[in-house]
Amino acid sequence: MTSQLSSVYPAANTNGSTVCNTPACAQTAAAIMKDVDLTLDPCSDFYQYTCGSWLKTATIPEDESSTGTFRVLQNDNYQILQQIFEGTYDDLLKKSNATEGFHLDDQGDLDRANFALVSDYYRSCMNLDIIDSLGPTPVYAELSQLLSKFIQENRRFITGEDRNILTETALFAYFKGVETLFSFSVVPDDKKPDTIVITLAQPDLILPSREYYEQPDVLAIFREGLVDIFMHIVGAGNGTDSDPIRAQKASQENLHLYSRDEITGMVNRFVDFETKLANATVKREDMQDPIALYNVMSLADIQQKYDFLDWERFLRFWVPESSPLPKNLIVATPSYFDKLSQWFRQDVSTENIREFILIRHVMAKIHALDTTSRQLQQTMSSKIASGTSVMRPRSQICTRNTASTFGQLVGRFYVMADFGGEKEREGLLVFLDRIHDAWLNRLPEMEWLDSETRAKAVEKVNKIKHKVGYNINSPDLRSPQSLRDFYGSVKISPTSFFENQESTTLWSLRRGWGKYGKPTDRFEWFMSPQEVNAYYSPNYNEIVVPAGILHTTFYDFHAPDYLNYGSIGMIIGHELTHAFDNSGRMYDGNGALQQWWTNATSKAFEEKTKCFIDQYNNFTIKGADNKEYHVNGKMTLGENLADNGGLSAAFIAYQELTKSSDMSNVRLPGLDQLSPEALFFINFGRTWCSLERPQMAVQQIFVDVHSPNRVRVNGVIQNSDDFAKVFQCPAGTPMNPSNKCRVW
Repeated sequence: MTSQLSSVYPAANTNGSTVCNTPACAQTAAAIMKDVDLTLDPCSDFYQYTCGSWLKTATIPEDESSTGTFRVLQNDNYQILQQIFEGTYDDLLKKSNATEGFHLDDQGDLDRANFALVSDYYRSCMNLDIIDSLGPTPVYAELSQLLSKFIQENRRFITGEDRNILTETALFAYFKGVETLFSFSVVPDDKKPDTIVITLAQPDLILPSREYYEQPDVLAIFREGLVDIFMHIVGAGNGTDSDPIRAQKASQENLHLYSRDEITGMVNRFVDFETKLANATVKREDMQDPIALYNVMSLADIQQKYDFLDWERFLRFWVPESSPLPKNLIVATPSYFDKLSQWFRQDVSTENIREFILIRHVMAKIHALDTTSRQLQQTMSSKIASGTSVMRPRSQICTRNTASTFGQLVGRFYVMADFGGEKEREGLLVFLDRIHDAWLNRLPEMEWLDSETRAKAVEKVNKIKHKVGYNINSPDLRSPQSLRDFYGSVKISPTSFFENQESTTLWSLRRGWGKYGKPTDRFEWFMSPQEVNAYYSPNYNEIVVPAGILHTTFYDFHAPDYLNYGSIGMIIGHELTHAFDNSGRMYDGNGALQQWWTNATSKAFEEKTKCFIDQYNNFTIKGADNKEYHVNGKMTLGENLADNGGLSAAFIAYQELTKSSDMSNVRLPGLDQLSPEALFFINFGRTWCSLERPQMAVQQIFVDVHSPNRVRVNGVIQNSDDFAKVFQCPAGTPMNPSNKCRVW
């Protein structure tokens, strides 16, 4: 293959470049050589070329459904957190990288107290001796309270008589963090983003998506799994060591334990009910248009039209007393509620509702129960969607729970241990500015944009804000006092994990509803510093890049520039492009949903995006049954546009940097046949190296708005003239097709 390499990377491209022999460059070169397969033709399958050697040796841990660049780094971050949780506050201080500006001197006692809060939560989760000794009984008290609200008679649901019962039980479940027939969110109003509004939408389902309810073999596993779970949790005499404990606790709480026949009948009715509910939901691919999701309805109209619930009573419980009830709500999925209301008027029984809420409640609480309950749930989930064979080690489960529950507080300790503090955060803002400028400077080249739309697009780009590393406002992670104020109402027991879950759930609910009646907090973050991710918010018109992703392979301050631009640079460009994808483009520079495009330019955009839908529709993956599943080009359109625009912007930014940076053109030892431009694209490909179990690959097709990683790489590469030029791919080769899709 040497001759092929020499034709792909002509000797003329090496002129003027030197080889970087620093330890960082040597380590980076070795890592790249472990991943790429240079014997392959990059013009045939670039993903395989960049990840081929990695794929040959990669193995998915038994407790994981996938592995890859993102997952490996996230697990590394979790390992750092686990060491923090299992150590002491003084241990953390000894290895802290970030001290300046973090108030360690004047707020040290508060910092210790905050650390103790997190530590107690983690240790309560780790105490399996206590958790398992209780069996599934911690949930018994609230199940008894829940069931006591129902009438025991089974009859058709009668709106006038049964609405109060449904309202009371839905309120109780929601108070415990359980969604039933609907979901609420308290968020910025799309059309007036400085104002908070209440949005009503369809609920999540227990299975990953509505498509699973259309598969008889899946439903058979679902039924069998639920019977096993409920026999253990609320079954009478299931023949396990927990029988005496369960019987005693059930008697104390006046909770009926069910026979196997009773549970089988209950599960069958529940699955039928949830299947019908799933069929009423709006498909994920049809929830990408923010205009279609913005349906203003008065509370009076909602009460009249969807009269199976007392909506005013439900809202009055949650809306702060200082605020009047809203006159209007945003109903995101009115077709779902239309079908649900009609269904309630026809053939819903009181038994249906009781069993539906009971089972949903138990399934929402399993993660906080004993090992057997969780093992039964994991077994069912594995057969249906994940493919994992064992549960994660308890330390990993508790690390993830703690990081999720106390995201911002844990984020402070993560930043102290594994980030460069204010100096590194401020330096990364400069990096973001370069990608931002590259994106902005491309707009005059977009001939399909008319002058009016282009001018407003420039205005919007200029208004995009950047946040990097960690929050310095709401709460300010540098300040223990700010974090104490943020988490102040959380009560943690060092011995009861179930009670801790109840406390943190209630804190989260009250914090969310407490936003109503107040101005939008534009300083809020929707990710934690330890996350390996990034996001763009259309209402806030900002991109946010947490500290957790700012590590190799994504970013390394000591690595050549082209590697950083090919990875984190592309990701930043991706988030910027979301401001102009099929949904983000509908928001103006202030984050308001409004029509600011001319009709002609909107039409041109829609025509151009059809190319992407068709292109990505043609990609497939294989499931466990060896059946091919097509990528949903409509559902993944926004992410596909962002991938394509992001890589293009990052490459332009890198090219601009070559005019001034000494680290932009150096070559890597052992890879000096590869030009810096080629390594830019190679590091883009390496970023997305991954391996999934077939069950997870299918789940991603149904639920993930991102394309599979192989498709993310090859789909973008096929549309890149820059790639074809750098790798000298002949026209008509798989990675250089004659028909290319372009928007941004």
